[in-house]
Amino acid sequence: MSNQKKPVRTGARRPASAALRAQALRAKERRTLRRRAAAVACCIVPLAGIGVLGKLLADRSADDPSVVRAASGPVKVPAGAAPKDPTTLTYGSARAKNTLGVYEDPRCPMCGILERSVGKEARRLADQGIVKVDYHFAVFIDRAAGGTGSRFAVNALGAAADRDMTCFQRLHEELFAHQPEETDDGFGNAGHLLDLAARVHGLRSPSFDAAVRDLRYLPWAESVGKEFQRSGPDGTPQMELNGKRLDVFNDRGDPLTPSELARLVRERGA
Repeated sequence: MSNQKKPVRTGARRPASAALRAQALRAKERRTLRRRAAAVACCIVPLAGIGVLGKLLADRSADDPSVVRAASGPVKVPAGAAPKDPTTLTYGSARAKNTLGVYEDPRCPMCGILERSVGKEARRLADQGIVKVDYHFAVFIDRAAGGTGSRFAVNALGAAADRDMTCFQRLHEELFAHQPEETDDGFGNAGHLLDLAARVHGLRSPSFDAAVRDLRYLPWAESVGKEFQRSGPDGTPQMELNGKRLDVFNDRGDPLTPSELARLVRERGA
C-alpha cells in the first residue's frame, strides 16, 4: 500500500465577489441589448416606418373619451421648459457653455439602457455647470405598439418639471429604472406612475397627483411628440453635444459609458 498523500484540491469554488456579479449583470444586459436590437424595430428604425407600423396596430386609447378630451384641452407648459422652446425640458444652468441634447421615448428599451448607463453622469456634468441637458421626448411607441404609456409618462414628467427640475430629474431616473417591457403599457396606468413618483422626495402633492390623474400636461405631451416628429432624429435613443451627434452604442451593442461621455464633453465641448 502506498503512503503517498493525495493532492490537496486548491481550486474549490468560492462565492463570486460583488465586482464579478456586477460584471455578469452588465454582460447579461449587453446580451439582452443585442437581442433587442433586432427585435425592437420601433426604437431603431426611421420614424417613417413607425407610421406604417402604427396603421397596422390599433392605438388602444383612440376611442377613450377621457383621453381624447384631455388631449384636446389647452396646452399648459411646465415651468421647467426651455424659454425659447416650450417642448424641451432643460436641466442645468442656462449659462453652461455646452448643451447635451437627449432624445428618448419613455417606453423605448434602448433608451432605458442608455439612461441607466450615462444618465447620472449627464446630471453630474449639469450640476457642475459644465453642460445643460435638453430633454426632447418622443411618444411614437404608443402609436406603434398601442397604449398611452409614452404620453402619460411625459405628462407626469411635465407635472414634475412644473414643480422643479430636481423633481423632474429624480422622476425621470425612477421611470427608466423601473421601465416595463416595450409591449407592456405599464406607464399608461396613472396609479403606477404615482407609485414611482412616491419614491421622489417631496414630489407627491395634491396638485401633482391631480395633474397625473387628470392628464393636465397631456396636450403639452402631444405637442412635444409632434415637435419630435417634425424636427427630431429618425429614432431613439439619441444624444447630441452642441448640436453634433454622439455615437451612443458601439459596434458590439455596448452603450456609451460615464467616463466616455465625460471624455467627449472635455474633448469636443466649448
